[in-house]
Amino acid sequence: MTEPRQTIDILAMKKELSEPAPDADSVLIERDHPVEVRYTDPATGKLRSCTCISHVPDKDGRTLIARMEATMAGVAWATLPPVQQGRFHALSTVAVQLNDPPTWLIEACGEDDDLLVSLLGVLESHADRYFRGDREKGDLRAKGRVLAVRLVGTGTAGATG
Repeated sequence: MTEPRQTIDILAMKKELSEPAPDADSVLIERDHPVEVRYTDPATGKLRSCTCISHVPDKDGRTLIARMEATMAGVAWATLPPVQQGRFHALSTVAVQLNDPPTWLIEACGEDDDLLVSLLGVLESHADRYFRGDREKGDLRAKGRVLAVRLVGTGTAGATG
């Protein structure tokens, strides 16, 4: 005997997921949040660890990141390969967003791209959660603040004319 087929109500799902979550689910993320790093030094085999504070950059911090990128580049930004642009962005972000990182961490990030990219991912996730609110994995509805941008009086979002 076969089981009855379950139908998926796609329109109901769309409606449910497009509605903002209730305010009761809203979780505010602090601008400062601890980040733990554990790293085995490839030269010595020694396990290093630290806990730093990730501070989501404000406008001055973001400007500092851009200035550091340009200084590291030493040439016109557009002439750099995209991989180097990303590397300079990651190094600058780590240096600015982490409050008082230990010297060994900054030096290791300059040599080990896996460490650098992993740390950047955590920092960018923190910044995204700070600005957009906490989201559970797989939940398409923002559970925190709402961002909405539209032209007023045109009847269509994003229309120009």
